[in-house]
Amino acid sequence: MPFSRLLLFLASFRNRSMQSELNEFLESHDSDSIEKIDDSTVFKARLNLAPSAFVDINRQSVDFFKKHAETKQWNGFDLIDVDGTTLRLPANEDVAALFPPQPDAQGNPTGPPLARLNLLYDPLNNLCLSADLDNIEISEMDQLIHQEWQWSSGQLLLADRHYDAFWLFVWLLQKEADFCIRMRLDNRPVVQRFAASGAAEQIVELNPGRSAKSRCRKRNLPTQPVEIRLIRVTLPDGKFEVLATSLLRSETVSANEFKELYHLRWPVEEKFKQLKHRVNLENWSGKGPLSVIQDVHARLWATNLTTLMAQPLEAKIKARTATRKYTYQINWANALASMKRWMQRLFSGAKTQFHIEALSERILTSLSPIRPDRKNLRNPKTHQREFHMSYKFCF
Repeated sequence: MPFSRLLLFLASFRNRSMQSELNEFLESHDSDSIEKIDDSTVFKARLNLAPSAFVDINRQSVDFFKKHAETKQWNGFDLIDVDGTTLRLPANEDVAALFPPQPDAQGNPTGPPLARLNLLYDPLNNLCLSADLDNIEISEMDQLIHQEWQWSSGQLLLADRHYDAFWLFVWLLQKEADFCIRMRLDNRPVVQRFAASGAAEQIVELNPGRSAKSRCRKRNLPTQPVEIRLIRVTLPDGKFEVLATSLLRSETVSANEFKELYHLRWPVEEKFKQLKHRVNLENWSGKGPLSVIQDVHARLWATNLTTLMAQPLEAKIKARTATRKYTYQINWANALASMKRWMQRLFSGAKTQFHIEALSERILTSLSPIRPDRKNLRNPKTHQREFHMSYKFCF
């Protein structure tokens, strides 16, 4: 199976049995090849495909987009969300050796093998910038700093309270990147005093404790105190959160703007929901660790391709829905399903412009209204969907 065809096949949101998906994929390109290729050909060919192929092509896609498209920014900053989620992996000995299951109270492994996916996400342009897959014993912060991402000035990291760490603040400042990170209210006296003061904002000096200094030395980071700006954000229920930011000058970003800014951390949570429930990320196409890593990076690239196809359509959506009551947006379930069927055609080299226009029109036929102030209560006990290798989808 040629490299380019294998790359596209694995990236095309494959959720059914390998042979069923292969038949459909080949029919869209060359029906004469159906009898020549069976699923065992794919299993053998993918053993020679490094997951870094998907990482590299995704990075090039993102770089191309940022260079040639009109990217969205917030107050002149490129926003980057970071967060992690756990993935349930195939119950396979080789997989469990790299991604051990969660231990019980006695330290014995229980449940399926688990991996932690750490994602850098652009919330304004809907792009997966970089990802790291590791076992759950590795912290999200360590995954963050080990990602192959080029940090620079003009970037602003948004993170929840799991990233409240002195050494991480120092690391980001060394990279000349800015941050806005939610603080734990029971962790530092300086934060507790600020919370009790009722002030809207305050610039404070953050001094590392003994453990913080040890973590800094472990990573070859300086241990001198750093200045950060604390911001109080009041929630609709009257409670409040405290944010820490490296943006010290109020004339650059006022305290009132940080509530809107921190709300832009939520899209990474929605991206995880899309990956798990729309893209069916945990419906693995193989049982080995190589297949798992390939699937993760292949589907991140495929979702980015869908975004790159959808981004130029925003002007057309506004024009088509100008007289309607609500503002409309792309129906991403339909867009992802359409990309699955069109991906092979887009890269076939024949009638490329025709296929781009056809896919764009298919996406435009299904739009969703944005209804303001509509909220759904979160249900943390929702049953997680499970996928079994022996019971793949038929359609």
